[in-house]
Amino acid sequence: MGAMWQQAFGPMVKISYDNLEWKTFLDRVNHGQFEVVSMGWSADFNDPATFLGIMRCSDGNNSAGWCDPAFDKLLDDARATNNEKRRIKDYQQAEAIIERQFPMTGIYGSGGNKLVKSYVGGYSFNPMGMRYSKDLYIKAHS
Repeated sequence: MGAMWQQAFGPMVKISYDNLEWKTFLDRVNHGQFEVVSMGWSADFNDPATFLGIMRCSDGNNSAGWCDPAFDKLLDDARATNNEKRRIKDYQQAEAIIERQFPMTGIYGSGGNKLVKSYVGGYSFNPMGMRYSKDLYIKAHS
């Protein structure tokens, strides 16, 4: 990633790396001792809150240390309503705040290929990446 940035920005940006033991890395991140850091997050459940929630002012995973009370209020409002249209609108407004203030950005997403024999039935796409063996069965084949 650093080489890509160096190529894109040239001498305007100086890229250096610190290869750290995991404990040291986490200590630096938890104390905000970084300019740019690569972190990962996977969805816990299929809802915008799984990604937006880590940017709350008080969330323990908010390693950027970013805080916007208006953003937190939108998440609170979305969580409190049973009106799906209102909830989606609150999440969209929260996303717009992140887009304007840019405390973090997604750089890449992981993916993978699944090889499934043609005679295996019940295998379907799940946005959470979960596969349940209870749903699988073997079709008649020769």
